[in-house]
This record gives sequence, C-alpha cells and structure tokens, in this order.
Amino acid sequence: MIAYLFVFMTVLASVGAWAAASRPEEAVFHGILLLVALGAAAIDLQLGIIPDRLNLAGFGLGWLGIAAWGIIPWDSAILGAALGAGFLWLVDQVWRGGLGGGDIKLAGVMGVFLGPGLTALALLTSFIAGALVGVGLLVTGRAKAGDTLPFGPFLAFGAALAVFFGDRILEWYLTL
Repeated sequence: MIAYLFVFMTVLASVGAWAAASRPEEAVFHGILLLVALGAAAIDLQLGIIPDRLNLAGFGLGWLGIAAWGIIPWDSAILGAALGAGFLWLVDQVWRGGLGGGDIKLAGVMGVFLGPGLTALALLTSFIAGALVGVGLLVTGRAKAGDTLPFGPFLAFGAALAVFFGDRILEWYLTL
C-alpha cells in the first residue's frame, strides 16, 4: 500500500515541481528535493530511519544543481544547510535524542535546495504539522505520551510547502 502511495506522491511532486517552476532547470532542481524528501518520508514511516545514502545523494545532487544552474547562490545554500541541520541538531540536544541523525541531515539537504528563508518556513511548517498530528494521536488515544513519531514525513511536507508556496507565503508575511 505504501509503495502505491509513494508512486502517486512521486508523480504528484514531479508534476507540481514542473507547474511551480519558472524554468525547466528549476523544476528539475526542486523535483530532486521533493523526490529525496518523499523517499525519506516513506522509509522513515516504514523503518524509522532516514538512510545516510539518501541524504548524501540529496546533498550531492543539490550542489551539482547549484553548480550547473545557479538556482540559488552558493552562500544562500550554505546558510540554508547550516540553518536546517544546525537548528534540528540544537533541538535534538535540548530534547536529548528526540530526533534522529537522518532528520538532522535531511534538514541540511533541504537547506541546500531552499536557502535560509524557505528552510526556516519549511522547518516551522514541519514542527506545526508534527505537533498537530501528535496532539491528534494523543487525543484520539492512538498514541500515548512517550511514543515516537517519525519526523521525516513532516520535513517532506514542509519542503513541499516551501517549494510550491514558499515565496508567496514569505512575501505575504513580509508585507504584514
């Protein structure tokens, strides 16, 4: 069942990346991020881990895309990666193991593709979505305090939101 959902989400992400892009190379660049994030979400849901190989492939393809197409500036990618991985590392230190290393690395990958502003938006969205689902599971009795909840799917959701609507959301926020 999850395999079919993954195929459906992959097609949806690919079409969405193409529709949201202003030029073909941007569609490929963001499509790669979405495919890595979807893969991470599916694996995290099934196995409770996000493999290093997947994160390394995401990092490598992100830097390759930046070198080839210059979708975002290098310094923006570095800052985004540091913000994503650094913030989740800090959260993990405060909550003593509340996140896995794969989540931290995936947030860094997202930063390479999104830059600092969209990475911050993606992380905020991820935490809000995770909190809402977690509270919902607690309230309905489907989970109890102390149960773990894979964070990869929420990071993937945040990345998708940032790719599809991030610029508009940030523009709206900055005009308040």
